[in-house]
Amino acid sequence: MLGLFFVFSLLVAAADPQGSAVTTSSSVKPQPQADRASVAEVGVAYNLTVAATSQTNYWAGIYGNITGEIKLRGASNRSIFDWSIGAMRNQSSKNYYPLLFAYNGTSIPLWSSLSGNPFSGAAIDSLFSIESSRADSGSNTFTGAPTSFVVGNKSINAGAGGAARLLSYRVTDQASRASQEVSHYYETQVLNDTSGNALFASILRPIDQNMLLFDNASQGNFQMILFSNSTNSGQVPNYEFYLQLE
Repeated sequence: MLGLFFVFSLLVAAADPQGSAVTTSSSVKPQPQADRASVAEVGVAYNLTVAATSQTNYWAGIYGNITGEIKLRGASNRSIFDWSIGAMRNQSSKNYYPLLFAYNGTSIPLWSSLSGNPFSGAAIDSLFSIESSRADSGSNTFTGAPTSFVVGNKSINAGAGGAARLLSYRVTDQASRASQEVSHYYETQVLNDTSGNALFASILRPIDQNMLLFDNASQGNFQMILFSNSTNSGQVPNYEFYLQLE
């Protein structure tokens, strides 16, 4: 799969985005399965069932943890006051969530011009020129009902569009770490900034001792998927990341 280039910025309410550091600690790829053979005896008819797994050609995954600060600064970037954010929180009753955005445009997103509805799976196929009949198309990926949230002063509604529900695990027995696979805790939406560029969005979740990431081992604030077309060696998306902390 092709790599993704990351640039990080910070969005706090209506303030201008501020630079922030991003660290990639590791990347993981599945190990290819070894071929398996079976001897066929002459004169015998066999009922053969074949199962195979292949990696997607369209999507890359990112996951991890978010830490941050809210600062009151002057032009010299010296702080009058700092507020440390120790944990992600949300006010779901008001649709206020901390959010992570990944943007592949060439300028700062026009937050005020965001459409009130996220892209549907079919619209994502059209945006990225994906064949809708493919198993890993946008139409077959962004099939969940999206969560409503507020970006700055803009409400994003759950009434239309689609969300990719990413696989995670609910710990049912801390002693043995026996877990149950779930697909509702983390989600990715693709927002429309009316300029034809994709703005991927993910709600940041508080660390939950009863929830594990896709690897069924670690905990984190987010999981999200991004478009990364490995069928065309000339397409390596350059994503800029933005945070809305509160």
